[in-house]
Amino acid sequence: MKLSFKIFIVCMATLSVLILSSCGKKEISEDITPFEKAITSRLASEQMGMKVNKFRDLKIEGDTANATCSMKSQTGLGPAVTWKFQFKKDGSDWKVSDFQY
Repeated sequence: MKLSFKIFIVCMATLSVLILSSCGKKEISEDITPFEKAITSRLASEQMGMKVNKFRDLKIEGDTANATCSMKSQTGLGPAVTWKFQFKKDGSDWKVSDFQY
């Protein structure tokens, strides 16, 4: 095999990996700050020992919202796990109304 063909194959393989790794990923356009604050407050009140690692999805529909989050222990040890949260607007604040893990 000629060197230029090998370089072409390596470039195509790298491009394929980059394209596939970006598939399905979307950026959350909403401000997650009030939702992260609501989650932190709820977890602290229930002494859960967990923290938000990353918001995977956030959908706001009027006075309710749903989020899927990657969660980690407060120590940062152990694997990240996925939790689902439901929110309800309370005045100008968002509150966690329910969650599943």
